[in-house]
Amino acid sequence: MSFISKHKTENERRQLPPFDHSISCNTTDKARGLKRILLIVSGSISLILGLIGLLLPVLPTTPFLLLSAGCFLRSSRRLYLWLLNHRLFGSTIRNYLLCHAVRKRTRNSALIILWGSLLLSGILVQNLWVRIILSVVGGGVTWHLLSLQTFSGRTPELSSTDKTDDQAAGH
Repeated sequence: MSFISKHKTENERRQLPPFDHSISCNTTDKARGLKRILLIVSGSISLILGLIGLLLPVLPTTPFLLLSAGCFLRSSRRLYLWLLNHRLFGSTIRNYLLCHAVRKRTRNSALIILWGSLLLSGILVQNLWVRIILSVVGGGVTWHLLSLQTFSGRTPELSSTDKTDDQAAGH
């Protein structure tokens, strides 16, 4: 999917509709039996860890929510759609999945919390190897966050080719 041009004004953008599972996913390869149960349990545990991460700055929220989305995608359409349409974190997950983008404010907050937590951990832990690992992980996460496209304001609209694809699919 293409990302909206940075040159468009705020008035040319609009909110994406609630996420439709058929836009980017094929539902024919659903897991069955024990695999399905394990995926639902894994997705639920990941969701709980992501929610705990909202309160604890050292526990990442977004990766756990993305993992939950992946598990639910392969096991439960209902849970997947619930997660992607959730009023608190659904838009962040949709932005990442559809546009590989985050809001500038979200990215900056994540970087501040990340490096604040890493610096505090580095002060509290005196082991050199742990400090090196923390620095490498922090650098990797920072690189990833900075490599994502950012936008301010509302979620970007689908491009004209995406709209055509959706209309051809009957949406």
